[in-house]
Amino acid sequence: MLDNSTVTLTGAASASATTGANGSFALMGLGNGAVTLTASTNKAWGGITATDALATTRHYQGIGLVTGLNLAAADVNLSNLVNATDALMIINRFNGTRNSFPAGDWKFESKNYNLNLSEVTTDLFGICLGDVNNSYAPAAGRQFIGLNLSENGVQSAKDGEWVDVRVDRSLELGALSLVLDIPAGVQIEQVVSNLSGGRFDYNIHNGQLRLTWFDVNGVNLESGQSLFRMRIATDASVPAKAWLVGEGSEMANPLAQIYDMVGLRIPSVRGLNEGFVAGVYPNPTNGLSKLSLSLPVLGEVRVRAVDVLGKTVASMNVRATTLNTELNLDLNHLANGRYELQVELEANGRTYRTRVPVQKAH
Repeated sequence: MLDNSTVTLTGAASASATTGANGSFALMGLGNGAVTLTASTNKAWGGITATDALATTRHYQGIGLVTGLNLAAADVNLSNLVNATDALMIINRFNGTRNSFPAGDWKFESKNYNLNLSEVTTDLFGICLGDVNNSYAPAAGRQFIGLNLSENGVQSAKDGEWVDVRVDRSLELGALSLVLDIPAGVQIEQVVSNLSGGRFDYNIHNGQLRLTWFDVNGVNLESGQSLFRMRIATDASVPAKAWLVGEGSEMANPLAQIYDMVGLRIPSVRGLNEGFVAGVYPNPTNGLSKLSLSLPVLGEVRVRAVDVLGKTVASMNVRATTLNTELNLDLNHLANGRYELQVELEANGRTYRTRVPVQKAH
């Protein structure tokens, strides 16, 4: 039911009405003749996932036909044909690389009547373009999330440059739609599908990873099998719970039927900087301070003082012989102002990094 939407009558009589809170409308005193009834709305558009792209593909391949408004919803490029272009546009809009369809956002029925002074009662249906399985209603939105995410062990950041996301049960997969809120401090550099065949797409959009895969032939998955892997960059630890699954995330079988709930598993990542702590005292400094270091391992320590323009204005290299150590910091030659100490520890083929702000003042 769509409230505050417009119903329009054209033909032998012209009239319009705005639907009420329960979606009802009434047009009175219309006389006789042939008329056409349709509607329009400014309600929010939504509801598409990779499942809709799969249903569209099944239709144009002739293995799962859709009809009526559902068929109209599949023709998002308004070509009067349903084909792979429509499926691609649906995927692109879900992933955020497209923000509109040539066909618009909504499609409503058009009903023809021959009025003869009698009372006519009717329902008029509409659908969001691209929402081929008709899963969306603006009043409630599409709040069902068919996936949950839990921890799958812990790995170090160096090993965790590639992080696998795995399915926690055996199933036959036809479509995957996933929205992941990216944790603060994490950069996703690349995403690679581990699924054979099908069409895989992803996009980083508004702080989210939006990812889709679908294949009319489907693929059989075993419990624990990797769906895809992400190459991430982070200096900090990232617990599995920091990744949040968003609305529209779901899996469907090759018939475009959505699974009730599927669990995904992702490892927590132990950051390279865990156990690497640096501090300066006194701070602000009049020129002479101590740089205290707590190191996870012994190695070569490099310290750079950088000004607000990013220029290195002082540096030192030392070999750490204890895990807790102090270095004399001489900033007497620097002008008063704000600086940043960039500290790196090179050990066992890894580079640990941390930063400390420092204020120079007499």
